[in-house]
Amino acid sequence: ASGYLERRGNRPVVAERLPEIRLTGESATLDDRNALVRQLFEVRRTIEPAMSELAARRATDNERADIAELAARTTDHLDEFRAADRAFHTSIARACGNPLLQEVYGKTLVALFDSLELASLLYAEINRREVADIIATSTTAHRAIADALVAGRRRPTVAAVQAHLDDVERRMIDRLL
Repeated sequence: ASGYLERRGNRPVVAERLPEIRLTGESATLDDRNALVRQLFEVRRTIEPAMSELAARRATDNERADIAELAARTTDHLDEFRAADRAFHTSIARACGNPLLQEVYGKTLVALFDSLELASLLYAEINRREVADIIATSTTAHRAIADALVAGRRRPTVAAVQAHLDDVERRMIDRLL
């Protein structure tokens, strides 16, 4: 069996692992990197607005404080930004209060942050200026998301998430070489 032990209540049960997400398809033959970015953002646009809305409704005071603190971090260094970015999005997933959604989203984050194709776009010397702009706009977007989420304002949270995803995807597809 390919399950794992998980505690539910006061007893262990064997739970099934979700299958590994494979981010390939017919479009991957055209341009693997752009196809991967599109696939990742399709998944993110499906999951993140709903997850963030749940977090705006369900997050504890401590989770809200953690989200605000992570959004307040600033850096110009890509490695530091990627670590803070992952922590920010992970904290929202945790705050949504749905462990299954958090697990599915966790697989998306693994694909996003462990992708060699994506890393090759972000770390390419030719993309340095645009990546710096992505870091700056993402930092601003994270603050807008956190401000709305911390205040429990669900619609503005969702709108901020959607605007952030649209901006980053557009920049990555249209401007990174």
